[in-house]
Amino acid sequence: ERPMTNRERLAVHLSSPACVACHRLIDPIGFGLERLDAIGRYRQKQVLVIVPTRDEQQKGRKKQATEYSLEIDTSGVT
Repeated sequence: ERPMTNRERLAVHLSSPACVACHRLIDPIGFGLERLDAIGRYRQKQVLVIVPTRDEQQKGRKKQATEYSLEIDTSGVT
């Protein structure tokens, strides 16, 4: 299973009646800012690092972190 982009994760809110009213308004604004990281630096890709759990490390199943470089979609609806 591959990790999801922020847009894919937030799409879950659009399928929930309790969340859709607000997320339909605020998500497009946030998508326009996706090219900026948490401290405002420009980025080409969304980089996710999945660190192995203690259990995975102890049992030797996974020893190294896995890094994913995901495309960023900044499109929105006006």
